[in-house]
Amino acid sequence: SLAYVARPHTHTSSYRRRTLEPASRRERALAPTSTNTSPIVMMASPAFLLLLLLAVSIRGSEAEWCVCRSDANETALQETLDYACGQGADCAPVATGGSCHSPDSVVAHCSYAVNSYYQRSSQTKGATCDFGGTATLSSADPSTYRAFSPCHS
Repeated sequence: SLAYVARPHTHTSSYRRRTLEPASRRERALAPTSTNTSPIVMMASPAFLLLLLLAVSIRGSEAEWCVCRSDANETALQETLDYACGQGADCAPVATGGSCHSPDSVVAHCSYAVNSYYQRSSQTKGATCDFGGTATLSSADPSTYRAFSPCHS
């Protein structure tokens, strides 16, 4: 195929006009031979950007917290709390004297601990939020309706 390049055309008047002339062999060799479908060009396409934005907005709206069930047996909640703390949850804030110890209730401390465990482990170990039926996932931020606001992990 014959390629064309714009070359300046000198003219006696006060402006320069560009004309299309056949490209030289060297210019044709340097020109791309096909449409550019590199990953960078594909990523810049409007459709790709729209899909990326949609994926990010959907993922961003799926925030989940693991909370203990308020209707669960207190002994079972204490066992769940002990398990989560023993498996890497950050339980220092709900310990006596901790910044999130109040209210001093098993369900509040349990919710803090299981959410800490879930948030730390779900991304790396595929943790679930069940804990033998004592906990459940919630899409509502517990700090907005729980008495231990603003303490949540």
